[in-house]
Amino acid sequence: MTVTYVADFSKDWMQIMREALKALGITHDPNLVDDQLSLTFWNARLRFVGLVPRTVHLAKEFQCPPASQADLDALTTKFETGDDVNPHFSNERLDTKKANFNDGLFNDWRIQHFHLGKDGKRGGDCLFAIVQSDAAYYIGIYPHGVYGEVELFARVRDNWPHLVGGYQTTIPPTLTPPTAKVIMQARKGGVTTLTQLADGSVWAPPGGGITSAKVGARVVDVSDAAFDRVAYWQQWFDRQAPDGIAKAQAKGVMFGTPPTFKLGIDPGNDFFAYDETAKIRINLGQMMARSFDD
Repeated sequence: MTVTYVADFSKDWMQIMREALKALGITHDPNLVDDQLSLTFWNARLRFVGLVPRTVHLAKEFQCPPASQADLDALTTKFETGDDVNPHFSNERLDTKKANFNDGLFNDWRIQHFHLGKDGKRGGDCLFAIVQSDAAYYIGIYPHGVYGEVELFARVRDNWPHLVGGYQTTIPPTLTPPTAKVIMQARKGGVTTLTQLADGSVWAPPGGGITSAKVGARVVDVSDAAFDRVAYWQQWFDRQAPDGIAKAQAKGVMFGTPPTFKLGIDPGNDFFAYDETAKIRINLGQMMARSFDD
């Protein structure tokens, strides 16, 4: 007996991403094709700071101007309690039409900047930090727009070498390493550069670098991996579904006509296929093996 059913996980995944972008407040073209939608989603998702408590670590050189101390303390409390720090990012990260939607600093060095001031009021000083799933590493307080200074990378290497472990190259140093201006121009042009520190060491980008399309290379890798994962789930489900549905129907389980399974995701980021009529849920697993923040 042939069992007919409906299950289009790729289509469902597109809808999940659209809804997630809306929830994140990301302005985007609703007519984006699959690849463009996926890149937009992962660009935003990889930079989003989850609402979980984190331990705050300060670089040994860290100093905060007295005028910004109260604002920094308030932001630190949010990190430590798991409150939402995302409003402290630039508003341009919420609009795909803005040049800064693709954060070159993050895509290159995994460093993010948080506006200080009440609820992330723009202008003035910013906290530059690397955020992981359980910790926030405070590099320093700098004026807004200081995105290409090699000092940022050097502080990370000197204070927390494990954050850049494996990225040092054997490439010999140059007599004229790229300046902050050159680094920022390269990012804007979709060019990945190596980072040379004062001691002559040369480093590949911990953030993965930037593609010629001016999108983070890590964004592209994760997007491709997600598509592969959804395709794997579809293939696995298509092998199991006919026999599983037939056995369930033999036991009196009532499905819709035809049985229709949708891809879903729960708050713990576990994916599943479910049939609303039969109230059947089939667990599929998580899309990524590691936290987006690590």
